Amino acid sequence: MLAVSQSAVQAIRGLTSKPGVPEGTGLKLSAQATAEGASIDLSLVEEPAESDQVVEAEGVKVFVAEPLAPMLNDKVLDASDEGEKISFRLGDQAS
Repeated sequence: MLAVSQSAVQAIRGLTSKPGVPEGTGLKLSAQATAEGASIDLSLVEEPAESDQVVEAEGVKVFVAEPLAPMLNDKVLDASDEGEKISFRLGDQAS
């Protein structure tokens, strides 16, 4: 199952705790077709789709679209704050 780093937890918490964001909102990861192949789309959604894998870490939620979930089983979602922008990235989980 996808792991979520402490820095990603803090970043997601910052995004989902802003005024006007409904309670229970989480970060959704889904596959997006591109001209170069595929990429992972990130968005804030109020609730997961029925088929999404739900990962909870320290009170934040990450919803992983069903087709993407098997490919992320051994990955960790990490984040870094770059001024006014947050960068998310996937890496391998430590054994």
